[in-house]
Amino acid sequence: MARFTTEEILRATGGELVAGSSIAKFCGVSTDSRTLRRGELFIAIKGKSFDGHNFIKDAIKKGAAGIIVQCDIAGLLTTYDLRLTTIKVPDTTKALGGIAHYHRTRFDIPVIAITGSNGKTTTKELTAHILKKKFNILNSAGTENNNIGVPKTLFGLSRCYEAVVLELGTNAFGEMRNLAGIAAPTIGVITNIGPSHLEGLGSLGGVFREKMELFSGFSKGAVAIINGDDPYLAKVSSAKYRVIRFGTKANADFRAKGISFDGRGSAFSLNGKIKFRLNLLGRQNVYDALAAIAIAGTMGLTYAQIRGALLTFAPMKMRMEELKRNGVRIINDAYNSNPLSLREAISWLGAQQTPGRKFLVAADMLELGEDARRFHRAAGEFAALQNIDYVICYGKLSRSICEGAIDGGIPPQRAVWFNAANPLADVASLLKELLRPRDILLVKGSRAMKMEELIRCFTTS
Repeated sequence: MARFTTEEILRATGGELVAGSSIAKFCGVSTDSRTLRRGELFIAIKGKSFDGHNFIKDAIKKGAAGIIVQCDIAGLLTTYDLRLTTIKVPDTTKALGGIAHYHRTRFDIPVIAITGSNGKTTTKELTAHILKKKFNILNSAGTENNNIGVPKTLFGLSRCYEAVVLELGTNAFGEMRNLAGIAAPTIGVITNIGPSHLEGLGSLGGVFREKMELFSGFSKGAVAIINGDDPYLAKVSSAKYRVIRFGTKANADFRAKGISFDGRGSAFSLNGKIKFRLNLLGRQNVYDALAAIAIAGTMGLTYAQIRGALLTFAPMKMRMEELKRNGVRIINDAYNSNPLSLREAISWLGAQQTPGRKFLVAADMLELGEDARRFHRAAGEFAALQNIDYVICYGKLSRSICEGAIDGGIPPQRAVWFNAANPLADVASLLKELLRPRDILLVKGSRAMKMEELIRCFTTS
């Protein structure tokens, strides 16, 4: 449990003590009055759609031992009888990060931070799964990868942990530098550079520059692990830190050769010597596994330990997750979507050998900026080249996927578009009419499109 004194909080945040005791102690940190425990420090985070200052009264009733605010304390004092320690800062979100960084520096242990346009969550989970063969690991939950989630994970650090595995995400310039500063990673990993979050980052070059900020806070002895097959990352080198590459090309330190796929996953040999089996669908997961192998190898695990761990790793929910219903093979890849991950999924679907037909259900890919329609159309054109029988699209932008598929040669009656004004039940009804045993259905869309609801509608009725 992360414990702090008032002096430590002031040092970590640069804040001003404006009320209450200067010798108070806190048994933890909370940003949510609903889950706050007695004796914790409540930080009133101010976001775009919420303001923690509105819940200070609730936090006090729950037993907060102190609060951090960024508004005028005089206004608060007229509303509440504040006798507890109160610290004012310019920005409570930055204060949260500062406290988390302070706590992180209490521990001289490896901190692995993973980012990239695709595969960062799977790589994070694979890495933690493997490292648990040798170490007691603190692993960030789900996709807790932003300026709230990363500090939340780091506050869980205690003396029992021997390493930390984090996921770092960004959709605007400056966020990665901030997160890297909080986490102070000793190993930084970039899985790839692709067209994601272009509304904030502008271009692939912008994505590359922002992701590279992961290494901005590296100290002596830190290690960068990068995808050597990625055209942007392939040229990365540094005299300040060690660079390790994974991929399929000759320059890779951790190189997959002889990659083969079957209905259950993939197999490959590492550097032409050690054979590995991966029970995950799709080519992207081979790269995720290579990144995890590189991390584990750097951390001193044996190939026997790594190979055994990979064999027991189960597919993650909504990430090329396989289900079956009435003889239909359903691939739930609905967690998220961008041009690179959709292309990989389409490529996987096209390569499947089946006596049935292949159905792609694709929803909007979001945060792509002014080139959004071009990316969607390109996905449809690519699908038409992959021997896919039906392309069914959902959402305003996905209309361009259908247009691209038709232009690519898929008959118009097999390229069906539903506006987002239609309920997903309408899409499910069409699928129920069309699908037959031994068909394959792949479902994908950006997180906000909630395409798992389609699968639920299709599989629970």
